[in-house]
Formats: sequence, structure tokens, C-alpha cells
Amino acid sequence: MFRRYMFLLALILPITGCAAPEPIGPVTYRHFDSGYQKTDLLLRGSFTGTSTEVYLRAGKSGANLEVCGFYIRRGGNEDSWIVDWLEDAEVTLNGEGIVSAGFINSQYQPDSAKAACVVTATKYQEDQPNGFLTISEGCHSVILFGFRRSTFCFERTSF
Repeated sequence: MFRRYMFLLALILPITGCAAPEPIGPVTYRHFDSGYQKTDLLLRGSFTGTSTEVYLRAGKSGANLEVCGFYIRRGGNEDSWIVDWLEDAEVTLNGEGIVSAGFINSQYQPDSAKAACVVTATKYQEDQPNGFLTISEGCHSVILFGFRRSTFCFERTSF
């Protein structure tokens, strides 16, 4: 019996160890300005052919790094797929995962956007706002019509 529990624990620990760090504060909102970095994410897999614009910005909140972000709403089923995918993705700064991307909200256009912002556990450093922010690439499976499994993946197409 003990061996079964140890085996299950050995399987679960690597999975939980890979989870993106969670924010340390509540979600707040900020208006769009010229400090946001845009990343185009291309949808691949079963739903190939469309892209989604994601806007991210790093800043300071007390002694910690704050990250703000939003994506441009496409409409239809794509929005629910993007939300599902963001729940599993993470925001990266210079290739290092800093916070779960699940806080990122949808907006209709950049000019009038209110980005969702979270404080991360990462300590703020002066050069961070100039670093390269993006979302980790990855795939997500969905079940359509209750029986057909499809996979979609996002990859960066431009920076």
C-alpha cells in the first residue's frame, strides 16, 4: 500500500513542479499606452490559420515586478480556446517564466483597452521593463461536440 502512495506521489510531484508561479496580489487594471509589447500568436493544429495579438507590459509595484496584459478578442469559439490555453500558459521575461498567464483579459482594440495587471513574486530590477515579455508557447486539447478531441497550439510569429 505504501509503495502505491509513493508511486502516485512520484508521478504528481513533477507535474505540480512545472506549474507557473501564481501572482501575489489581486488583479488590477490599467489603460493601454505606448509601453506595451505586442506579440502575435499563431493558432496551429486542428484550428490552424488565425492569429491573436497579445500585449504585455512590465512595471514596478513596491519591490516586485508587475505584469499587465490583454489580448485582442477574435469572437466565437476562438475566445474560449484562448482562455483555456492562457490558464495553462505562463508569461515569460527574457525566456524565464514569471507568472501564470491566466489573468490576461480580452479587449476589442488596443487604443481603448484596459489591461489586467498582477504583482509577481519576482523582485523588481531596473532593466526588467526593457526585457522581452511574451507568453509561453504550448498546446491545449479540447473536446468538440462531446466526443471529438482536437488540439490547438500557439506559437509566436513575430515580436
